[in-house]
Order: sequence, then C-alpha cells, then structure tokens
Amino acid sequence: MPIIKITPDKVELPGFNLRDIISMLGNDYSQLVQIFCMFKEDFVPVFDKIILKLNNNEFYEAERLLHQLKGVAGNIGAETLYTISEELDSQLKTDSFKQETLDQWKIVFADTMQVVEGYISNNS
Repeated sequence: MPIIKITPDKVELPGFNLRDIISMLGNDYSQLVQIFCMFKEDFVPVFDKIILKLNNNEFYEAERLLHQLKGVAGNIGAETLYTISEELDSQLKTDSFKQETLDQWKIVFADTMQVVEGYISNNS
C-alpha cells in the first residue's frame, strides 16, 4: 500500500484518518512514529491470540482482545481496521461470527500493519 505524502506537514495513509490524532499531537508528525511503533508492538501478537481464541470457540476472550484492538485503532485513526473490528466485535458478542467477516478482518489487519510499518520505515 502506498504512503502518499502531500506536504512535509501533512500525510495521508490508506485506511487512516489522521486528523484527530495529529491534532492531539499538536501537529507533531514525529510523535506518530512512536505511537505506530507501540501499536505494532502491542497488537501484532494480539492478532494470533484472537485467532487462537476463535479456533477454540473462546468467543468472550476473543471479543475482549478485539475490543481493545478496536479502541486503539479508533484512537490512532485506523478507520478501516476500526470499522471491520467493530463488525466482528458485535458478532462475537453473540458467541458467533461470520467467516467472511473474520477473513475480511484478517486482510484489513495485515493491510493496516503494512501501512504502519511503511510509515515507521519512511519516517524513522
């Protein structure tokens, strides 16, 4: 996924809306690298945990992990990941899920992490 830089002070990332987080950071894009590093470090392992919980039909535990991911995704402006996580989260609250939702969530998670990694690599 390409990272499109419009100006040195404005960045657009696929699947993200950075307006709110950049505003919270006082328009300091350099802090975004640190936030993205923490997001990647904290939530790449959570992906595998969620899949394991789902494979073991531990829907409550999977939903709790997913709920945390969803919240942080929303806070950092990862809108696409937030939206699909919200959909899967709602399904898990009923102790079930649609396989196509899970499959889409896996793709969006991977795409989001690719964007995060690209931003970190290009701005570290």
